[in-house]
Amino acid sequence: MVAVRCMWWSGLALLLGGCASTASVPRILVETAARGQPLAGVACTAVIGTQRWDLTTPATIVVGDASGELRIVCNMAGFRTSELIFRPVTYSAAYPQRLVLDMNKP
Repeated sequence: MVAVRCMWWSGLALLLGGCASTASVPRILVETAARGQPLAGVACTAVIGTQRWDLTTPATIVVGDASGELRIVCNMAGFRTSELIFRPVTYSAAYPQRLVLDMNKP
């Protein structure tokens, strides 16, 4: 019984250690919606400086050490192109953890 308890605590420590190491990496969840409802499968491109991510929503981008203006452009047949530009107040300002782009019908 003691050996099982020790293994459980060791496993918990490994899990928590893994979570702690990835929690510090800046990430942004990119989602799209239409008329207030989630809309999955939209092709988007996100750019910060020289870094570029091509994604399909919903998706998470790992920002890492990128800094500066964030620009996201999303396209889907039957909808207008949607664009979002986020300009941090300072050079080292944090990006939002979640962004939702509204896809409108033409």
